[in-house]
Amino acid sequence: MFFFLRKTGSSSDASSLPWWQLAFLPVLVSAAFRWTVLPMFKDAQKALPLFVAGIAMAEASCFLGLLVCPSHLTPPFIASFVGILQFIPVYYDRYFRSDTEA
Repeated sequence: MFFFLRKTGSSSDASSLPWWQLAFLPVLVSAAFRWTVLPMFKDAQKALPLFVAGIAMAEASCFLGLLVCPSHLTPPFIASFVGILQFIPVYYDRYFRSDTEA
């Protein structure tokens, strides 16, 4: 999607202002979900909505970069990619491990 929409983006004067960096805000909120809120939940059914919301917030950064500031596509895309990667469930066993296995 990034490479398809990259060709259609047009540069504008408003996107040259420093506020284009606000596209990183959803990734920061996503990181806060991942590293502070999500570890508090011990049940997978309760953690799943926050998991999905965190991934959606990380992906929102990419869309902000594509639609709001098309002259600065690459930094929000990379931030979104890293934000999504942090949600790889390497901790899945804590949700599905029984008490006898621990």
